Amino acid sequence: IKFELSKEKLVITASDNDITIQTVINKGDNLVIESTGNIVIKGKYILDIIRKLEADFINIEIIDDHKIMIFTENSEFNLNGIDAKEFPDIDLELSPDFVSMSISSFKSLITQTNYACSLDEARVVLTGVNIKINDDNLECSATDSYRLALKKHKLTKSVNNSADIIIPSKNLSELLKLLTSSDDESIEMHLFSNKVIFKFNNILFQSRLINGTYPNTKNLIPSESLFDLKLDTNEFYS
Repeated sequence: IKFELSKEKLVITASDNDITIQTVINKGDNLVIESTGNIVIKGKYILDIIRKLEADFINIEIIDDHKIMIFTENSEFNLNGIDAKEFPDIDLELSPDFVSMSISSFKSLITQTNYACSLDEARVVLTGVNIKINDDNLECSATDSYRLALKKHKLTKSVNNSADIIIPSKNLSELLKLLTSSDDESIEMHLFSNKVIFKFNNILFQSRLINGTYPNTKNLIPSESLFDLKLDTNEFYS
């Protein structure tokens, strides 16, 4: 995990080349800056340490270039860090043309489609959720060839460029774990040719895209039915 401390904020970045997550703690948000600097700390070690700390505040200090001391009032840990220059350069610049919606709407879109994705890597395009955007229409679909989930959403603002992308299902599952905000807050989706960046609160979440053409699923849904049945949701669920 890369820690970048400037005079105004602490930027924390982690990546496995498939997913990149970056968050910011601004000065004044329970952050006291003694001096600036950059360091990379092995994620497993810093997580294990923080889980065991019970204090309200944690102090992180770099000694002798890459030696790290992490301490509270009654605990102290020493670690070897890594030069921040060895961390790969990751472009998290946002796009001027993006999609915005409430977090509650986005969670509904993903949770009601993501489950239908395939687990078979032989057809890699089916292991992701297909998102199509045209004007102010957004459509999410997922299928594993046996079942199909389709969800539509009307955007409050039209986009300049249409989009047809496939986001890996497992990456969206990780994103959902971070979406614990209230329904009123919004999430932005910034689209690129080979990646997508989600921006919400003080977090940037970048995911790679799956290359390929998603099958046309519109023809799979019948336009007419033999009959329509209306029943109580709770009774049907039980």
